[in-house]
Formats: sequence, C-alpha cells, structure tokens
Amino acid sequence: MLFLAVTLGFFVENQREHFIENKREREYIRSLIIDLKKDTAHALLHLRRNIQRFHGLDSLEDLLSREGPIDSATTFHLYDLSTKYTRNISKAITNEITIQQLLSSGNVRLLRRRGVYDSLVLYQVRKQLLFNGEAVYEEMGRRVALLNEDIFKMRGYREIIMKSDTTFPRSYKTINLQLMTTDRTKLIKYAQVVETFRATVSSYVATLNTVKNSATNLLIFLENEYHLD
Repeated sequence: MLFLAVTLGFFVENQREHFIENKREREYIRSLIIDLKKDTAHALLHLRRNIQRFHGLDSLEDLLSREGPIDSATTFHLYDLSTKYTRNISKAITNEITIQQLLSSGNVRLLRRRGVYDSLVLYQVRKQLLFNGEAVYEEMGRRVALLNEDIFKMRGYREIIMKSDTTFPRSYKTINLQLMTTDRTKLIKYAQVVETFRATVSSYVATLNTVKNSATNLLIFLENEYHLD
C-alpha cells in the first residue's frame, strides 16, 4: 500500500508539472504569435517605404546625371526627390522579448513540438542579417545627408513649400529656387553616392523581405501546430 501511495504521488506530481509546463508553453506560443503578427505588419510597412525610396533615389540619380543646364522645374524636382528619399531612413523593428526569453534561458525546453525550436533559431539568424545590414544603411544615409548640405538650400525650399498651394503639378515657373552649386563634378559625385545608397536600400529591401517571409511562415507553422483559438 505504501509503495502504491508513493507511486501514485509521483504520478500525480508528474501530471501536475506536465500540465503547468504545457500551459506555459502555450502562453509562450501565444505571445510569439502576437509578436510575429506585429513583426510582419511592421516589415510590410517598411518594405513599402524602402521600395518607394529605391525608386525615388533612382529618379534622383537620373536627374543628376543628365547633361545640359538645370532649369527651374528640374531644380525643384531635385529638391523634392532629395527631401523625400535621402532623409529619415526607414528601418524595421522586430519584437525580441518573448523569443529572447525562450532562446537565452532554460524555458526553450518547453517547446516540445518538433520543428518549433529550429524555426525560431532560423528566424533569429535572418533577423541578425537584417541588423548587420542596418549599419551600412545608416552610414550611407549619413554620407548622403552630408553631401545634401553642399547641394541644397533647404531653408529656401521649406519657405516655398509653405507658401505654395497643394495642387499638382505645381507651377514651376513661379518658383525661384536654386542649387548651392551647379558644378558638374560635384553633382556627379553626389549622384554616385546616391547610386550607392540606392544599392544599399535594394540590399536592405531584399533582406527585410526574407525576414518578412520567415515571420509569415513561422506564424503559419505555430498556428497550425497549436490551434490556440
């Protein structure tokens, strides 16, 4: 009887621990799913912004590289493109709290379903590649920003924007806006940096798209495995 009581006690305790760990596992997965949904939405937002930046930089580089005099319409277009696409870089931010709690602690043992741990690690690896690329992205953004100061008179541009109407296309003939310099050597140098920045943005977009797809696949996998709803 004593042996039976002890055995039953162990069994009950094991079942209780199994229940608690199963509950904690599902709580972690629920939190991960919420994070992944936010990551996916955030990635989509910054993908759109950076794809727009890529095309805007392409147009800017094309205008800068054209031969011949720069008229008032082209000047305004250069200001417009530079303001929209060479300033305020757009970096995606991912949620790290839940996944770090799992991967950097003993709680990862709670993930008992096959493939979950490997999928999380793969997602983290792809996010790390994105983080690594951000340093280059930021550096190229700084380089373009420094050259902007030698090309554009932003104070005059801001005053024109504040005074102009919102109709499109604007009447360029009424705009008295000039570049800081029309020296072809300086403009070509600026165009080359813009082109390098465009290539950097293209690389960032490709990596961010990989992260977005990885988040989407992981989200689908977790939802199919756990059926939490």
